[in-house]
Amino acid sequence: MVGKKVALSAAAGQSAGAGTLAKLNEVLGFGKTELLPTDKQVGVALAPEAWGHRHAHPVR
Repeated sequence: MVGKKVALSAAAGQSAGAGTLAKLNEVLGFGKTELLPTDKQVGVALAPEAWGHRHAHPVR
């Protein structure tokens, strides 16, 4: 299975940091996220094994 990715816009050109990652982990219910910074967005890689978690609801 391939990992899922979500793109987040960085507000006012500011990069997302550890606070954003912590909030994502809290909301998503698992701690397998990783920030992948780009010029204007932050990609969040979600580990494939995390999608089997009982609280995970992948978009189809």
